[in-house]
Amino acid sequence: MKDPVFYYNPALIWDAKPNHEKVKIAPGPNSPIGVMWLGLTKPHDGIHGMPDPSRVGRQETHGCLHLTNWDVQKLSQLVSAGTPVNVQD
Repeated sequence: MKDPVFYYNPALIWDAKPNHEKVKIAPGPNSPIGVMWLGLTKPHDGIHGMPDPSRVGRQETHGCLHLTNWDVQKLSQLVSAGTPVNVQD
């Protein structure tokens, strides 16, 4: 999905602060999920862009795979719905 809206739900985030509330964050390159969302079969997990490319591989995740915005856009052109994703350690 291009230019996804991000719905922050603290109930789904293991390290959310007790005072956090649900919030809708507008789409765009500075959104926490960047400019592209590729959903996986597990709810709330996906492959997505990030607003700060220097944090790819350095920021803790809550189950998603983080790519730069330009890499996730390129990946979205190479795969289609139903493409198997195998995540390994």
